[in-house]
Amino acid sequence: MNVFKRIGSKYQSVQFYELRNVAPKLLASENLKIAVPGTFRSGRKITRIAKFSQVLPVYQSKQHPRKLSLMGDDGREYVFLLKGHEDIR
Repeated sequence: MNVFKRIGSKYQSVQFYELRNVAPKLLASENLKIAVPGTFRSGRKITRIAKFSQVLPVYQSKQHPRKLSLMGDDGREYVFLLKGHEDIR
């Protein structure tokens, strides 16, 4: 069997990634001075990233987008969909 076919079949069966395996520095990052994307409003308190979720679920659709969750310093969870190789226009 072709190596690329074996890798491709494994890739399609992935249900989640553990952040400690794919981005350990991101997992170790806490209480950042970076605003949660999409939350900045002029004249209001900045909501900063407190920590990242340990698991990135993978949706079983054509492009296999990943769901990234993070906690803001306001105690709320913020969810983002990560898509690769897409034209987001």
